[in-house]
Amino acid sequence: MNCADITSLLGFHCAQIEGGGLVLTTPYLLPNGASIPVFIEPTQTGGFRLWDAGELLFEAIASGVQLRSHSGLRGLRTKLERHGATLHHDGCLEVLADKAPLPVAFGSYIAAAFEVARWHQKVVDRAPSHDVLIEETAGLLIEASPKEPVQRNIEIPGLSEQIWTFDLKQSGQLIDCISAHPTAGAHEVKKLVDVRGSEPYQDTDILVVVDDRADPERADQEIRVISRLADAMPFTSLRQKLNPPALAH
Repeated sequence: MNCADITSLLGFHCAQIEGGGLVLTTPYLLPNGASIPVFIEPTQTGGFRLWDAGELLFEAIASGVQLRSHSGLRGLRTKLERHGATLHHDGCLEVLADKAPLPVAFGSYIAAAFEVARWHQKVVDRAPSHDVLIEETAGLLIEASPKEPVQRNIEIPGLSEQIWTFDLKQSGQLIDCISAHPTAGAHEVKKLVDVRGSEPYQDTDILVVVDDRADPERADQEIRVISRLADAMPFTSLRQKLNPPALAH
């Protein structure tokens, strides 16, 4: 082990992005297991901009957090401002290192990201619908194939070197469970594009289960988009396939 290796061993990975910026994957995790990302790019004033490209809020919404208005973020924004961070209306978390040295700005960014993570966890604790969907899906898989173990929280690296977490795995098939929400669908597409772009996973068997019980029409729309990248089906169809109702005698 040496100084050149230690950042990688600790879970930090850096990649170049268009425009001269960098994306840093960190070992710091959100409640759903996703890594806290840091995008770093130079500013015209000679400083640096640290931001998340909207991914932290995106992860929260994709995991089932409902944001009906920007007023729900007012308390979070106040806490973020104490760290010198701004949560913009487009969902991007940002810290500018024009006045503060980059190490100080990085510390402020991570502290702000943890504020988002704590807020995320509190909301998720109040609304466990995503976890319920995962458990319902896992239960169907186990009942249909009891001899095939079901793994959970499978980490897969994408082309960008970001680590993505899939909810379940059985018989070599990766399985994700999402709500019928446009943001959840967009997040899933982003994940699938990155994973499919990585050569070892181009042909991996992936199934996305979309909960269609509350909004079948929206679920169908999300399935049509996702199915270009992976197998996708409504939860009710999966339930009928794996646990069909008994025939009446």
